[in-house]
Amino acid sequence: MSELYNQEIKEQFLNEFYSDSEPTQRIVWFVFKRFAKFENAVNRDIYTFTREEIREFLESTRPFNLSMAKRDGTYLFNYISWSIENGLRKGNINPLLGVTDEFFESTLDKNKKILFTMEEFEELVEQLPNAQDQVLLLLIWHGIIGEELKEIIGLRYENIDWNNNKVTIRNRLDNLTKEHVDVEFTFNNRMMYFLERAHTSTNYYPLKSDSEKSKQVLPSNYILKRIRKASSSEDTPVSMNTLYTRINAIKNYLELEYLTTNSIKQSGMLHMAYDLIANKKKYPGLTTQLYQEIGKKYNYAIIKSGDSYIYNSGFMARFINEENLKKLYDLEL
Repeated sequence: MSELYNQEIKEQFLNEFYSDSEPTQRIVWFVFKRFAKFENAVNRDIYTFTREEIREFLESTRPFNLSMAKRDGTYLFNYISWSIENGLRKGNINPLLGVTDEFFESTLDKNKKILFTMEEFEELVEQLPNAQDQVLLLLIWHGIIGEELKEIIGLRYENIDWNNNKVTIRNRLDNLTKEHVDVEFTFNNRMMYFLERAHTSTNYYPLKSDSEKSKQVLPSNYILKRIRKASSSEDTPVSMNTLYTRINAIKNYLELEYLTTNSIKQSGMLHMAYDLIANKKKYPGLTTQLYQEIGKKYNYAIIKSGDSYIYNSGFMARFINEENLKKLYDLEL
């Protein structure tokens, strides 16, 4: 089954309209993917929609902020204009011509956004101009964090098996066993792509101001790298404070007040629960075993249970629960 509604048409649009920008193509692809379930529901391509239908359509996708809503609107405007030029839409007037900020503000999700679906999170990642920032968020999502971000800080080129899509975290202190262990993560090609881009990046674009010029990245075998300064030495790790400063800058750049290390980690854990139940069919529901498997991957906090210790299922149940699985993933338990 195609990921997009009228996928061949949309691929043609992407190849023609955004032929000179692969990153933009990926962003628009994710936007189209998010729209597909609504197009399928009415069995119509969005290029046929009226202005009011588009407004309702955008509202149903729950944009997080005005910038995202306007960005999506720009992509839709371009797609509809292209469809008119290619004789796909009847009439020659684009329904989004002349719309104002008020139009997009009416589509915004006013609720406090703390947890994200995988699709929403991937789209946020695609909006960031720095591969360094993209990988920072993705590592947190997948459970590579460590106390004071030490697992992220210490990740080096030689810890990655680039041929087999594996990342090894060395000497992790397991919260449950209190032993130092090597932990292996297997990733898809998309994650490996971001890791490679982060490692090979030579410039970092400050997120605080569009007018700021890019800064040179220090060459290093560390995946997350320092910005070059007069006193900086090559092949030295980035500091914890620098990473937290970057996360805060990302939060402001994306206009997401509640985007934090914890909200990203919890979103990743919730998606893992969904995947284990709905896709892999490993568990029938929110079982103790499911919580323990998630706890092990994310090296979660522990609690005493009888004469032994377990990962704290009670804490996890505060966000890995039936309500959130239904709300974010439409999964009924």
